Amino acid sequence: MIAVWARSLKFRDLIWQMTLRELRGRYIGSSMGLFWSVIHPLITLTVWTFVFSYILNIRFSAAGGMTDFALYLFCGMVPFLSFQETVQNCTVSITGHSSLIKNLVFASKSIHVSIALAAVITELIGLGILTLALIILRQQFPIYLPLVLPIAIILMFFSLGLGFVTSTLHVFFRDTAQLVSVLLMVWLYLTPIFYPAHVLPGHLQFLLYINPLAYVANIYRSIILVGDLPSTAGFLIFLGVSLGTFFFGYKIYTANYPKFIDEL
Repeated sequence: MIAVWARSLKFRDLIWQMTLRELRGRYIGSSMGLFWSVIHPLITLTVWTFVFSYILNIRFSAAGGMTDFALYLFCGMVPFLSFQETVQNCTVSITGHSSLIKNLVFASKSIHVSIALAAVITELIGLGILTLALIILRQQFPIYLPLVLPIAIILMFFSLGLGFVTSTLHVFFRDTAQLVSVLLMVWLYLTPIFYPAHVLPGHLQFLLYINPLAYVANIYRSIILVGDLPSTAGFLIFLGVSLGTFFFGYKIYTANYPKFIDEL
């Protein structure tokens, strides 16, 4: 672990420049630029709230209205979108930067880290919007809000671990990107983001225990909406799964990296 981040620090200037390039690249030629990172989640939130709360009449609590639903939805949506963005972009990162990968001096993992950092920055913007909404709608400020940052970093480790695996697979099997996109969509609807966890039938409740993103949604909602510390057991499970996934993905990527040049 120490060796991984020592190497990252060595290339910190490169990683930061690539992160900025990643953020600029999404909005290049756009008149509103980075402001789209605010508009896009708000539009998505509005559509999902209308469909699930107004049309399907789903509620997170018996007394909760559409505003309450929107806050719970947004709180679960922000970390998932960060995770989704990291995994999807990492998947095609090697094939998309083949000229850099063929340069043996280039630190290829910098691409993955820059993608993950860009996703975290976008996530923090979303959390800022959510906090502002809480202040306006509930006159409430989440006192444990600073704890979200280390949780977001732990989520980044989990996302990076999967991203290392999927980017490696995509070098050898070019259908991986399409498969990952489908699996992430399924994963989204299996995570209690649009609905409270208790509505799942009893025989499907096990999905909550094996889904790391379900723990993330609960942790974020506890800290931001409930104003309480998250479950210690849930946090430790998420931490262990995230670090285990990161090391597994890192090992897979490192072991297969020498074969990349021949495949690219």
